[in-house]
Amino acid sequence: MKHPLRRTGVVAALLGVALAAPCVAWYLSGSHSAREDARRILEAPRVEARETATQLALRVANRLEELRLDETRRPLEHYSQASAGDCGCAEPADDQQAPEHPLVQAHFEIDGLGRVRVPDRDRIAANSDEADRFTVREALECAVSDSLVQEASNADRSAASSRLGDEPLADRVMLVGPFRWRTVELDDAQGLVALREVWTAEAVLVQGFLVSLEAASTDLLGAAFPATIRADAGDSSTVAQIPIEGARWFVATDPSRALALAGDEARAVERRFLNTFLAGVLAIAACGALLLGLLWQNDRLSRQRARFAAAAAHELRTPLAGMRLYGELLASGRGAPEKQRDYAQRISREAARLGRVVNNVMSYSRLERSPVKLHLEPGDLVEAVASALEPLRPTLESSGVVLETDLPGSLPAARIDADAVFQIVQNLVDNAEKHTRDSEQRRIRVSVGQRDDGLSLEVRDHGPGIPRELRKDLFKAFHRGADDRVPGLGLGLMLVASLARGHGAMLDYADAPGGGTTFSVRFPLAA
Repeated sequence: MKHPLRRTGVVAALLGVALAAPCVAWYLSGSHSAREDARRILEAPRVEARETATQLALRVANRLEELRLDETRRPLEHYSQASAGDCGCAEPADDQQAPEHPLVQAHFEIDGLGRVRVPDRDRIAANSDEADRFTVREALECAVSDSLVQEASNADRSAASSRLGDEPLADRVMLVGPFRWRTVELDDAQGLVALREVWTAEAVLVQGFLVSLEAASTDLLGAAFPATIRADAGDSSTVAQIPIEGARWFVATDPSRALALAGDEARAVERRFLNTFLAGVLAIAACGALLLGLLWQNDRLSRQRARFAAAAAHELRTPLAGMRLYGELLASGRGAPEKQRDYAQRISREAARLGRVVNNVMSYSRLERSPVKLHLEPGDLVEAVASALEPLRPTLESSGVVLETDLPGSLPAARIDADAVFQIVQNLVDNAEKHTRDSEQRRIRVSVGQRDDGLSLEVRDHGPGIPRELRKDLFKAFHRGADDRVPGLGLGLMLVASLARGHGAMLDYADAPGGGTTFSVRFPLAA
């Protein structure tokens, strides 16, 4: 047994290595592919958010450019008709007012002294109280008066301070520059303004308008990602600069929700790979175990065939040798005349023994091809058992076996196949004889009795009993117990079990009181 097991272990090790290598390669390549897929899934929202930010930045830039062109056509007076500090200026007539642009939060003008004029008609004045208006003026004055009118000299501003407003501005203008975008600080926030220089004979004025970032943000509504306009790029990778000259403003998109969903999808991709990999490994392991089991089964069958061939050769050779010996003695006339009868009986016994061997082999061959089929009919079990024991008795007695029987004659009929009962009895008695050859008491007891709703056939021997570790294989083919010296093919008990099942009978065994084993077959009664 050691060599086959060792051989099976070597095959198992080689098979494990052969299966582990592709599994490792599959895991490495598959996990890398899954990570790459997860990385692409996680990166996709960022890429889409950057593209969205770029498109929105172009859209905002177009709106601002349209605004700049529209404001270029606005009359110059619309930037200056207001009060500045304690100076009061007359309101322009309604027909002089150009329609307000939705992106303009306030118009303003910076005079030669750096004072900021905010027209009262602007929404900043119409929708805010007086304190708010002066807050905006102060913020604009602080933001632009010092840094955005450096082109105008101090002398120009001083010279013009007493004459601005005496006559219409349009009559005094010598040159009007283009609007240019600038970023200014308004309180704690930053604002986007457009400024232009207005050259008169007396001074250089600065006119401009403050962009309503809230109104400009309406262009961002409905985008694939939430977006905002801000003056700094920050550390986000999903921003795009608005392509306008003179100021750096950005559109920033927020892909956090999409990233969360992508994270779930990426984790699902990795989980699917792991589940697929584990299922594949389990399938491969199952196939490997099945293959190993088949190899082990094939090896076991090979060993059984080898043992069967050796046992069959021995079982056939022994009776044939006896028959040849006694046949030659009879044919040649050698030996004592008074022993010729004994020679003939020995030949008969060896022939019967040979017949049982051949019959078992043929029965096993039939069972291999198809399940056993019996012709069951009501019959006398006692008579069938007695018929089976009769040819066995001389052989048993010549071997020193005492055959005891308990066969009552008044039992009900059972559903039996007489030929199958003949085989059951002969195999059980033959098995008992083989396993009691080294016992002190070579006695075999065969009995038939009624048990509950059936008739029980029992065969008891006084052998060594059945070791516990061998009982699970007791009725398997080619099982001959732990002692290989015991003759036989290992088919007898297997055939008994098959024939008992064919009868619908229950086969059982138990340790007999005082040593030995009792086999019992319980046959159902005839209806």
